[in-house]
Formats: sequence, structure tokens, C-alpha cells
Amino acid sequence: MDTNIPKKSAEEYYRQSYDLLITKQIPAAVYFCKTALRLKPYLRGPYLRLGNIYTLLMHYEEAAGYYNRFLIYSREAEDLLDISRAYNAIGYLHTQKRNIREALRHYYLSLDILKALKNPKETARCYNNIALANRIDGNYERAYYYYQKAVSISKRMKDMERMAYYYFNMAIMFKEQKKYFKGMWYIRKYRKINRLLKKKGIPVSSKPSNLSALE
Repeated sequence: MDTNIPKKSAEEYYRQSYDLLITKQIPAAVYFCKTALRLKPYLRGPYLRLGNIYTLLMHYEEAAGYYNRFLIYSREAEDLLDISRAYNAIGYLHTQKRNIREALRHYYLSLDILKALKNPKETARCYNNIALANRIDGNYERAYYYYQKAVSISKRMKDMERMAYYYFNMAIMFKEQKKYFKGMWYIRKYRKINRLLKKKGIPVSSKPSNLSALE
């Protein structure tokens, strides 16, 4: 890691960590988040992002530590949106560990807050994650129900990037069930949106990142 990086504020380090993360410069993203916390230990965002990174790296114990601190500081600040994000992230961590009951418990805690806040984007994300937990548990009918709810919100918001992500997840679900025709139907919908996004100059990936479940 280059130690001759010009000095920035904690907030700048945190903001730039996202660009590093989505370009898969993981060690640099971790460094920037930890630098932000050294400069400003009560800045909440880096705790969540570090938890997300360690979850995706399957370093679950480290992830849990960062998520718990994010939740504690969010409660102290009485920031309901961040509290809901903490519950969602902890739910995703439990999903990855296959603790489905605990995952769903945290997702529903998040969902209750998001409905009260009337936050459609985060509500759709939460529905997607509830669908994932049910999918892993083999409850495909319930998973499909929640994926549809996520898509419905994204359509109302005209959030094409999120809609594409949810369509991709639905395609994977049907592939897992060996329902290949229906899976291909959703893959075509995903690719159609990707082509539209490319025309608008929005960068897209042939395979969405799991980060979309968290940030």
C-alpha cells in the first residue's frame, strides 16, 4: 500500500472506498475504510462497509464485529435508516452462514423499520434478501413471491439497475429448480435492461455482484 497518499478527511477516505470496492480493489478499500476510522472512530459508514467486505470474503467473525459496532453507533445516534441497514447486513451474514431463521428474523426487523420510513429502495433490497434466504432454504414459492415484490417496487421507482439485479436472481432461482425455460425468460429480461443501460452509458456487468444485496 502506497503510504504517500495525500491526506484526506475521514469522509473522503470512506467515499473513495466504495469506488475501490466496486472495481474489486479490496485491500485498498479495506485500507481506506480503516484509515477513515483512525481519523474519525465514530464515523459509522466504514463499519458497515468493512462488515460487508468481510462477509463477501467469508471472514464472518470479523464481519460480525464491524456490523455490531455499526448497529451500536446507529442506535446511539437514533438513526433508524442505519439501524435498518445494520439488521439487513446482519441478516445477510446469517444467510451466508446458512442460519436461515436468524437471517429472516433480522430481515423482518429491518423491513418493519423501512416500511415505517417509507423507503422503497431499501425495502426492495430487503425483499430481495428475504427471497434469497427462502431460496437457500428450498422454499422457492415464497422466494418468488418476495422477488416479485422487489421487482414491483423497482418498476414503480424506474430503477432499472435494481430491476435487472432482481431479474438475474430470479433466473438463478429457476435454474436451481431445473426450470430452464422460465430461467431463460428472466435472463432475457435482465439482458434487455442491461442493453438499455449500456445505451445510457451506465456500466453494467454480465453477472451482478453480491454487494448489491448490501449497498
